[in-house]
Amino acid sequence: MATNLNQIGVKARKESKLVFTSLYHHICDVDNLRACFHALKSGKATGLDKVTKEEYGAKLEENLLDLSGRLKRMGYRPGVKRRSYIPKAGSDNLILHLI
Repeated sequence: MATNLNQIGVKARKESKLVFTSLYHHICDVDNLRACFHALKSGKATGLDKVTKEEYGAKLEENLLDLSGRLKRMGYRPGVKRRSYIPKAGSDNLILHLI
């Protein structure tokens, strides 16, 4: 994670009554997005868009700039969740599992 986000975490733990009013600019920051990308483990399952980390990383700077821009203008729309119902052992109840 980016250093400034670690500092926010430290400050929040020290000052429990402190209220943060604007953190969204940290989410849109390309350096922070890059750090988050590198923190992801390779070889994990793809998302709903079927793009692997390696595919996304092939044009990393272009993808991060695009994502940052969409986040800043609130143009990013996550895809719909797929639902599956998983039966709970020993019961007729079902557990909703969002994928």
